[in-house]
Amino acid sequence: MLDNPYRRLKGNSVITYDAMDTDDKISENNEQHAHYSAPSSLGNIGNTLYSKKGVLSFIFIIKATLLFIITLASFATPAESSLIKSVLPDNHNVAAVSRVEEFIGEELKSKTGEIFPWKDMRLPSFIIPMHYDLFIFPNLKTSENIGNVNITFKVTTETNFIVLHSKDLNLTSVSVTESNEKEVPVIQYLEYPKHEQLYIKINGNFMPDLEYKLSIDFETYLKVSRKGFYLSSYVAADGQKR
Repeated sequence: MLDNPYRRLKGNSVITYDAMDTDDKISENNEQHAHYSAPSSLGNIGNTLYSKKGVLSFIFIIKATLLFIITLASFATPAESSLIKSVLPDNHNVAAVSRVEEFIGEELKSKTGEIFPWKDMRLPSFIIPMHYDLFIFPNLKTSENIGNVNITFKVTTETNFIVLHSKDLNLTSVSVTESNEKEVPVIQYLEYPKHEQLYIKINGNFMPDLEYKLSIDFETYLKVSRKGFYLSSYVAADGQKR
């Protein structure tokens, strides 16, 4: 046998030599076996050896897999029942614009109880407002407020309706004229308070690049809730309310 069957290396590393020669000489035909263990860089689990690099790679793969599963699950969540499906206008198809957007859920009802055709919370993208003229005449004693608005606009494609915002107004007149002052017959206008929208339908079609003027007369009351156009008062030093 060898006089010194072990040779110690740095740290806790050990190299063991098993010689097959009983005469203390290692012949050329004999096998020499070296078993190397480095506790500082290996993890021994049972009888299997794992390197630190291999363990870290395995942990990284597990984390990446979990992250992918979570991301995939978030995209697979069912949409809410109020999901809106838009039908975008087609520049070459009047019928596509005349149809309003489809709504997944209950039908919308206007103030008059009629079905409100426009189902999107957003206004149509094919309407381009160009100018506003607003006139209001508030009565500070009765809190009544009457007014009128003239809106100059264009459309980017043919359509027989427009939609704009309107809130807490009693509409007394709605009319549309072309740029040459020719009147365009309005056959229907409906309000949907929840979306604060006003739907106006005409007899015929709005044509692209032509200017139109929408005129609306309205009545309302000044509010005291400090929202929008409201009425505020205070008591002066002489005790009078102003």
